Amino acid sequence: MFIIPLIILIVISVIALIVVIAAFSEEISIGIGMLFVALLILVPGWFAFGYANSYANTNNTRTCEVVEVVKVNELEQSTNGSRVYCADGSNYEISDNFMTGRFDSSNVYNRVKAATGKEIVVDTIGFRNGFFSSFENIVEVKEVK
Repeated sequence: MFIIPLIILIVISVIALIVVIAAFSEEISIGIGMLFVALLILVPGWFAFGYANSYANTNNTRTCEVVEVVKVNELEQSTNGSRVYCADGSNYEISDNFMTGRFDSSNVYNRVKAATGKEIVVDTIGFRNGFFSSFENIVEVKEVK
């Protein structure tokens, strides 16, 4: 699931490590500035990957009565996707995600939109983070009969 982003992060880390080694080598003179740049790339990259990894590996299954489904661009926000508002006050997101290899949000949106006013079971990944304005992302929808 995370193989491509992990490979990219490893390549960037190896390049940063080479720069760090070269910064302390007497044969290659690249300076402390390049060492600083390498660390500026390396450290945030690992934190970003860790955040994305924990996001994708947080799986939940919940029941929700759909009140409203709104396209995010209708809310005049900069990201694509949709928001799902439930009767119990919970909010979810439906969007594609490169880190998880998920690109079927349109299909999920149509299933949730068709279930407006009905009770559904949603499988989600991720978690609610108010600072980054992120929501649990609906991966699968099943209508409660």
